[in-house]
Amino acid sequence: VGCAASWEPTPLASLTAAQLDGVLQTNARAPVDLVLQALPWLRRSQDARVVLFGDLAGRLPFSDYLAHSMAKAALHAAVAGLAAELGPVVAVNGIAPGAVMQPADMDAAAWTALQRRVPQGQLALADVDLPVDAVAATVHFLLTAPRYLSGQIVAVDGGRTARW
Repeated sequence: VGCAASWEPTPLASLTAAQLDGVLQTNARAPVDLVLQALPWLRRSQDARVVLFGDLAGRLPFSDYLAHSMAKAALHAAVAGLAAELGPVVAVNGIAPGAVMQPADMDAAAWTALQRRVPQGQLALADVDLPVDAVAATVHFLLTAPRYLSGQIVAVDGGRTARW
């Protein structure tokens, strides 16, 4: 299971090549490097699985987070590519969490407003652990499901993408 992310605003007006490279390194390349380093063990396994953490921003870019959105889109493509390259020996899937934990740069009122737009958001407001538990349950599912399930990105977003 590989979960690497940075979350820093990168507005286009001030985005630098160095910033873009750094965000791509953390959010896209590092998880792929992890898989490459683990390949000898994965190939020897009789039941190898890989789960990498993407982000909803990889499907629908977030304003002022261009670098993060690009990197997570690249990671989603890497999940599909790795699944195609490593099958049938290794199943590779990803998770795209939505509003699971309140970001440090978001105040309580904005967080509540966001959750109110999410179909299952009231559940998350009532139990802050519920979205995290849903992510953990999805990791468990992807690690134990038949290896035929491969190359998928599972959105764990309380239905947010259903209504985006």
